[in-house]
Amino acid sequence: GPPGSVQSNARYPALLLLFEKLAEDAIILVDDANRPDEKRMVQQWLAEFDCFDAEFLNLGQGAYLLQRKPLDNVARKPSQ
Repeated sequence: GPPGSVQSNARYPALLLLFEKLAEDAIILVDDANRPDEKRMVQQWLAEFDCFDAEFLNLGQGAYLLQRKPLDNVARKPSQ
């Protein structure tokens, strides 16, 4: 993704744009997860998509590992 200096929440749109292209068993790794924008982004993704489990990895600058749940549990929550 783009560096954090590009703009606030610069990585957020990635999942919105790529979700339909992800494999059924997709894994997403978010690096630099100790940054406030990345923490907020992962929480927003989890609120909008109920098909991921997330685990924080306390490595280096931190990372989130998001694992997609089986397709029968996939649904995009409606925007408010």
